[in-house]
Amino acid sequence: MEYHLYNDEEWLKRKYIILGKTGKEIAKICKTHSQVIYNKLRKFGIFKLPRKNQNKLEIKKYKCRGYLFCLYILCKMSTVEIGRECEVNRITICRWLKIHNIKREKPLYTNKQWLYNHYIILKKSSNQIAKEFYNITDSSTILNWLRKFKIPIRSISKSHKISHNKLEYIAKRSGKNNHMWKEWENLSYEQKHRRKRNELKEMDIFEPENCPDCSKKPRIKKYIHLMNLDHKYLDNTLDYYYMCIWCHKIYDFLAGLRKHKTIKPIPNLIKNLLQLKTREEREQLLKKVIR
Repeated sequence: MEYHLYNDEEWLKRKYIILGKTGKEIAKICKTHSQVIYNKLRKFGIFKLPRKNQNKLEIKKYKCRGYLFCLYILCKMSTVEIGRECEVNRITICRWLKIHNIKREKPLYTNKQWLYNHYIILKKSSNQIAKEFYNITDSSTILNWLRKFKIPIRSISKSHKISHNKLEYIAKRSGKNNHMWKEWENLSYEQKHRRKRNELKEMDIFEPENCPDCSKKPRIKKYIHLMNLDHKYLDNTLDYYYMCIWCHKIYDFLAGLRKHKTIKPIPNLIKNLLQLKTREEREQLLKKVIR
């Protein structure tokens, strides 16, 4: 008697139930008519399933404990991200996490003492605290826990005062880190002088009340000028000096940068000044020629 594969109940069940093949597909493998296969299915009590329900027999990967554990605990993915991966909503993922008893440790921001210490004592913003956790995309979660613990939330103005006074913030906003930064060649006359004033302040050289050359105090503060030795305005702090408006004019006449009826220019004054390598030597020469 000839043996046919469809006479094996386990083989037929595997093809029809597990692999989801139709009667026609199994008949093609066995080289027989589909009706023969359906008769065998009825004989073995393997009921014919509608085509639309066959996909439901596939094992869903989110039902596997190992798969969920790997994504949720090891990869630290959120339920929304896992749901997107499995093409289901987050509620389904949460239900299966509960079924498999897969739990993560509670994040630190759910601890009242920890949150109080970071927000009130250390004066961190809600955004700064949120950035310490991989599963938080914005500060709303931190703000919700602050409200839950009845920790007073700072106003926007108070938050700005704290954040803008920090050295890190100042460093990010100053110098070349500032989004308005321009190269020296692209600066205007006023901007060049403003930058040099700031650079001199960093060198502990501040705008004086009295003129360093004539020792007089101008009636108006703006009469103290920051002048450049050769009017080329190069990016070199050694070429910039404070003096009053009158000494500034006298220097320009003596250096030949401006003309005067009675004051004659000193030959090679600018050249002699630029040859001196220190600020002290240049200041001494300026006092000598102006007085």
